[in-house]
Order: sequence, then structure tokens, then C-alpha cells
Amino acid sequence: MQGRTQKIDTTRARGETPANEPEQLGKYEIAERIGEGGFGIVYKGFDPFIKRHVAIKTCTSPDKDLRQRYFHEAEIAGRLDHPNIVRIFDFGIEDDTPYLVQEFLAGGDLDHKIEGREFVPYPERLLYLIHIARGLEYAHEQGVIHRDIKPANIRILEDGTAKIMDFGVAKLQHTDTGLTKEGMAVGTAAYLAPEQISGDDTDQRTDIFSYGVLAYELLTGIRPFEQETISATLFSILNDDPSPISLPAQICPESMRQLIARCMEKDREDRFSNFAEVLQGLDRIRREMKVKSGERDLSNELRRVTPTTATAASAMSSQSFDPPIRHEWTPPSIRLRRRRRWKAAVVPLALVALAATAYGVLAYQGLVPWPELFSQALDQPSEMLPPHAAVTPTAISEPQVAAPETAEPETNDLADEPLPELEPEPPPPVIEDATLTLAKGWHNGMTVAVNGGEPMRLSRAQSLELPPGDYSLDFTLVTSDYRAIDSVRVTLGSGEEKTIRSPIARPGELSVQASLGSPQGLVRINGTTLGSSPVRAHKLAPGRHRLRVYAIHEPTLPLADTSVDIRSSRETVITFDLTGQRDLAVRYRNPSE
Repeated sequence: MQGRTQKIDTTRARGETPANEPEQLGKYEIAERIGEGGFGIVYKGFDPFIKRHVAIKTCTSPDKDLRQRYFHEAEIAGRLDHPNIVRIFDFGIEDDTPYLVQEFLAGGDLDHKIEGREFVPYPERLLYLIHIARGLEYAHEQGVIHRDIKPANIRILEDGTAKIMDFGVAKLQHTDTGLTKEGMAVGTAAYLAPEQISGDDTDQRTDIFSYGVLAYELLTGIRPFEQETISATLFSILNDDPSPISLPAQICPESMRQLIARCMEKDREDRFSNFAEVLQGLDRIRREMKVKSGERDLSNELRRVTPTTATAASAMSSQSFDPPIRHEWTPPSIRLRRRRRWKAAVVPLALVALAATAYGVLAYQGLVPWPELFSQALDQPSEMLPPHAAVTPTAISEPQVAAPETAEPETNDLADEPLPELEPEPPPPVIEDATLTLAKGWHNGMTVAVNGGEPMRLSRAQSLELPPGDYSLDFTLVTSDYRAIDSVRVTLGSGEEKTIRSPIARPGELSVQASLGSPQGLVRINGTTLGSSPVRAHKLAPGRHRLRVYAIHEPTLPLADTSVDIRSSRETVITFDLTGQRDLAVRYRNPSE
């Protein structure tokens, strides 16, 4: 992958043209060499038909294992299509050199951000973790285990999107790739799960462990198990607990510490079972941080630099207070200075107005002469006064006041009437807490969270006293072989008592087997690979599911494709025949039969 660049081509840096540099691979034009990876050379190419840049990863190594791993990566990554996974566009062979064409990713690798101590706000780090978890959840749903999750395999795009790269050591669940871990670097060893070190089989929880190590490093800047040598690092992963994360609660809340610690449990049974559970925890943390930050959406708090804000920042850093360009943001210091100039102008104006008023009063009383303009106006007869009135300051200063006439007292006919009595205001209604009873679940591992709070086990009934209002109840059941999630909305009135039972139904079981004379097949349910037939008692939620069975060793044979109805507490048995001589047989039975 272009994110796995290990060695930069120095000949291009010196302006020289590397020998035997191809100008084209297939239909793709070679623009420049990006670097060299473990398989060969990585180029920046151009698709002349679609008019887009691509990354072209070639395999120039003669090593048989490396070439096998290269073809394996093309097969695995080519079937994945998700916004948080690098997309594969094409694959070809030119002059015995295989090449893989993928999307060209601008930006930088996550390990460069961590090693360079680059400032990344906490909401942005949380968004990286959510993106990575979403990509891995999708890959696991397609039956793909990555097995090499680390910051060097995560590319951060310029818009803040995180993309997972490098599926060279990935495997299909329930299958054996035959690929070994020889030649792994210390950086990779620091992210290995205990079962990888012990040589045990890997599953979804293997990626969850590596994800926890990545999250720990992303928040703290250090790896939790890294030592000076590979053997010491592997020993630490198997035996040591990582140092507690000592960051402030506003940077790393307790819920995030618990999530990371559970991801890195030594025993895979103690970890999250899948990334759906991890995403549930991350969503609770995101909502918790959203409330603490004043109802701001943390996913929108990525740092963005636009021409307008960049201009303002440049003006503030240089202390230049030139008049701002229209439509640009004005720094607060400039706005404050303008307000001060406005306030400074008010005081002289007030003094002038006060002096003019005082002079007018003195002139009105004849103590000072009127200004010439006002004297001319007073010498003219006024249309507002009677013709015989002398318009002089003296006449104006001694107005005639008429004697008040004696008025007869008014009588009030309503004085003797009694005032109406006011009805007392009714007392405010008494609001009582409601009682919500959560019935015991049919499985002891069932939990419920009220309004996104901490999950409560329903191994027994739970009774809660809650204020009246609307509540969201999130029910979850996660076992080693079954996972179910469902939600219920409930409205509680004052003093009301309600009992709610879990909406999660008991699962059904699916068994898939080949008929006599039919080759065995690869069984996939809803796009997830269950493994080779026969499949016995695989638990599924009640409802319709898509079943496909592929011939493993004979790809020319037709596949079995059907929709199966899974019934609660019942076993659905499917018998297939890939030779096409018999129809698909479906029968139901009780699991105890």
C-alpha cells in the first residue's frame, strides 16, 4: 500500500531518472514513483479513461511467499467496499510483473501523526477510532480478519477520514491461508494479540486486541507493551498489564479507559465479541463528551483551515491591524478598538449638549444676551401667540396663570358596592416519580441501558424510580455464539407503573449439510462466511436470512442460493446438492431432538 512506504527513491530526489522505470502499466500511465514497499515499488498513476489518479502497487520480489501474500491481498481486499477501507480498482500482470491498482489516498499515515507528536484534538482522535471500528466491523461481516492492525496501516485523509490499508496477512474466517508471520518488524510485533504469539487460531477478537493497542497509543503517544527487543515485547504482551492511562478526564474519560482495557484483555473471552459492541461503547463516549462540551456535535469538530480564517490568523499573528477585506472575519481586538473610539466620542458630545442647555436657560432668564440668530427670531411676531402679546423675553418669562375654578366633587355610584371575591388559585399539580420495572431476561447475559447510560444486567428484574418523560431502552445480548440488539421507546407519566420485557427473541439454529454424492461447500449467511460444510447449530435471530453455498474445490459447479426462515427456539436443517441432481431440502426440528 502507499501507506507502507519504507524507502524513498533518492534518484528522483536528485533529479535523475531511475533505470528501467516503466512509463505505463496496462492502461495506466505512470506519473511518479512514490516509494518501495515489502512487495516492490509503489507508483502514482493516472487512469486516462476515468481521468483520475490511482496508486499502483507492483510485486517485483521473486520470493515465493511474498508473491503468494501479494496475490492473497489482491483477492481479500478486492472483495471489500467500504468508506473506511482502501478501495481496489483493478489487478493485472505486465511482463510477468503483477500490479494492484487502488485509490490514491492523499494525506498521511496515522503513525506519522503519533511519532511526530502532531496536535490532534480529542474529538478528532475519537472520530479516527470510530472510522477504524466501522471498517473492521464491515470486514468481519465479510469474513475477513485483518491480523495486522497498527497505525502504519491507517491512512488519515485531508478531510479527517480514516482508511484501513494492507490486507497482506489477512485471512478469511474459518479458512487457513498458510501464510506465516516470518519477517515481522518490531512495530508489528507490538500489536500482536496473545493468540497470534501462541500460534492459536485467530478470529474477530484478534483484531479487537490490536485495535485496543492502537487506541492506547493514539491517546498516550506510547505503545503499551513495547520493549527493546522483539522477544521482550512478546513476553510483555503475554504477561504484563499496560500502565494505566493517566490523562485528564476531559481528554480521556473513564469510559474510554475501560473500553481500551477490555479490548486488550489477555483472554479473548474477556474482550468484546465484535466491533458492533465496540462501536456501541464509542457512541456512548461520543454522546457523553457531546453533553460535557455544551451540546456540540463532536464529529463536526474537525479542524478546518479556510482562506478566510487563515487570513485572520495571519493578521493576528503579525499584529497588523489594516482595514479588513470585505466579507473577512475581523479579529476581536479590532472590534474592541472600534467600540472604544465610539465610547470616547460620546463624552464630548454630551458636554457640548449640556453647555448649550445651560446657556439657553441663562439667556431665557435675561442673564446673558441671546445669540444674534435667536434674537432675530424673537424680534419677529410669533404666529403661535395672540397679536397683542409682546414677544419679549420678559413677556415670555412672566406668563399669566388663570385661577383654578372650584369644581364640584364627583360622586362614584360604585363606591358602596362590595368588591367581588377572588377565587383562590388552584395548587400546582403534584408530580410523582414513575416506577419502571424491567423484567428478568430469558438469558443471564442480557443487559439494558436507559437513555444511553451504563448497561444493567437482567439476570434478575430491575425496578427504577424515574421522573415522568420519554426514555429509550437499549437491550443487548452478547454471548460467544450469538449477538442481538434491540431498542424500545417508553413514555412514563406521573406516578405511573410500567413493566417492560426484553424485545430480543430467543434465537433459532441453522444447520447446513451436503447430501450424498454432493461435494462439500463453503457456507455463507447474510454475506458472512460460516466455514465449510457441515455447519452445526449456528445461532441466528428469528426471521429471513440469505444463504449461499459455494463449491470449494470445483468452482464451475453451480452454487446454492436461497432464503431461509429461522424460527425462534427451532433448528432449521438445510440439505444441499451442488451437482444439481436434487433440490434444496429444508426441515425444522426441536434442538433437543
